[in-house]
Amino acid sequence: MQEQQETSNAVNELLETIEKMLEHMRTKEERDEVSFAIESALNGAYTLKGVKTEDILRMHMPYRFFRFLEEMTGRGVPEKKSDNWGQFLQDLKKKLGAMEVLKIDLAVEPNEELINQMHSWIHRELGGGIILDIHSDKTILGGIRIVYRGRYGNLTLKDRILKVMNREKQKILEEIGYK
Repeated sequence: MQEQQETSNAVNELLETIEKMLEHMRTKEERDEVSFAIESALNGAYTLKGVKTEDILRMHMPYRFFRFLEEMTGRGVPEKKSDNWGQFLQDLKKKLGAMEVLKIDLAVEPNEELINQMHSWIHRELGGGIILDIHSDKTILGGIRIVYRGRYGNLTLKDRILKVMNREKQKILEEIGYK
């Protein structure tokens, strides 16, 4: 009975770790890197004799997520002492794949601070489980283009300039002395 309770507690702790890790997942790129690390660890468990799962994750997983796993699981990522570890990786991979993607085009390459601010805003306004797929497109000049759940939003400077030019076409032509 006590062993069953300990197993249940361990599973709950691992599930809690997954949820906390997903809260820190900001971008599609991060998700893909973590998924690759999980896949490598799962494959390595079967094909690489003598190589610890921890070492595979350390090599392939972005450092901040590996550190997060270390902190959440105590003094280090536990080696596969039970089926819980393998199940944890499978559950994490499944949850990562289920995250929604919000595609963003910006005129600039975002720095870490901007990515953090956008992620915080999305998390606060739309909830968790959403990651950003950010691309730089200098042709938009400024502003943002967004695609989410099949809906498209164009709040770019280029689009606004073209709308003003079309709306004020006659005025512009008169100003420059063109009939």
